[in-house]
Parts: sequence; C-alpha cells; structure tokens
Amino acid sequence: ELAYMLRGIEAGISTLIWALILLLMICYVGAIILTQTLGRDHPPDFKPYADVHFSTLISSMFTCFRCCVGDCSSFDGRPIGVLLQEHFGILSVLLYSACIMGVSFGLFNVMTASFVQSSMRAARFSDIERRRVLQKERELVSKKTAVLVDRVRDIFIIQDETRGSCTSLAELRVTRDMFGKFLRDAEVQH
Repeated sequence: ELAYMLRGIEAGISTLIWALILLLMICYVGAIILTQTLGRDHPPDFKPYADVHFSTLISSMFTCFRCCVGDCSSFDGRPIGVLLQEHFGILSVLLYSACIMGVSFGLFNVMTASFVQSSMRAARFSDIERRRVLQKERELVSKKTAVLVDRVRDIFIIQDETRGSCTSLAELRVTRDMFGKFLRDAEVQH
C-alpha cells in the first residue's frame, strides 16, 4: 500500500506544482490589487492593518495566500473579512467572499480532482506493470527450473548410470561430489 501511495504522489507531483503556480499567480494578481487599493488609500484607523498586511507586494501576497488556505486573520487575530467590512463597507466583503469561495471551492476542488485522477492513473499503470513483471518473472523461473532439471538429469543420471543403478530422477542418489560438480557447472551458474 505504501508503494502505491508513493507512486501516486510521484505521479501527482507535477499536478501539485502546476496548482501551486496557479495559486501563486492568483495571489500575485490579488496582491497587486490589494497593495494599490488597501495599501495606499485607506482610512486612518485601518493604517496599522494596512502597514502590516497590504503595504508591500510581498506582504499583500502573503496575506492573500494565507486567506486562500484558511488563515485569514490580521496580526492581532481579528478576521480580515470583518476588518474590511468595518472600514470599507459591504462591497469589499462581497468581493472578498467571492474571491475566497472561488479559490476554495473552485480552484482547490479542481486541484484535488486532478491530483486524484493522476494518482489513480499511476496506480492503475503500476498495477498493470506489476502484473506484467510478475508474469515475466514466473516465465523466467519456469525456464530456469526446466534448465536446472535438464542439467540434473544430464549430470546426475549419466554419472549414476556409469555405476549402473539409476533409471529415473526418483531413484537418483546424489553424493557430495556429484552436488559439487552440479554447482560448478557453467549452465547452472547462469
């Protein structure tokens, strides 16, 4: 099971990377808008929040990313949505809610579905590949066993027949010297 999970992660890593890139692009665009609006033009009582969360592109982008992943609170623990409503009115809350819902319900669901799909595809391929390898291994073991049985018959029966007592593998008596010769045989070692 662990191998399936690791193969699923391996197969889904490219999906995760592209999802992260898409999320960062969304946060970047959102950060530009937030820095230009909330970071520059804000009421005086919003200044401490604007300075910490929206004054630079990096701080706006980090705040936007935190809001997308569920931690949308200010430095003092107050929800940023409530702060926006208090200082900028209901329109800001509607825009904020639409963005968070779009990312949470839209983007994250698409990312999850894509990751699950690529993981399942890898698991299916892995299962088919495992069956193919197992079948090849069975065939190889079967061929090697047939070769070994033939060599046993060739080496031991011929050698025992020189003593005049053996007619089949069931009646074969293998001595230490005969077994040593068998192990040193070139065909047996391959």
